[in-house]
Amino acid sequence: MALSKQAAPPTKKPAVMWATAAAAFLIVALGALPSSRLMTTIAFGSVAVAIGFAARAMTYNSMVFPRLHEQWERSSMCNRCGTVFVE
Repeated sequence: MALSKQAAPPTKKPAVMWATAAAAFLIVALGALPSSRLMTTIAFGSVAVAIGFAARAMTYNSMVFPRLHEQWERSSMCNRCGTVFVE
């Protein structure tokens, strides 16, 4: 199992999930706007956090992931000892 994790290709971060969460929290915030100041503050804070995570995931997917994937494509693993060699 450890060797299969080591040999697996790198994965992208789910930026769409965070963007969807931000939209959902924004809808909740706009719905709660007239009723409760605390609920509005929590909802807008949640939107800010979700947008931050989405931006971080998009940055990872555009800058870090391509380099990791290229390194993975150039690597090979010894089936006997599990050592990974990068060409």
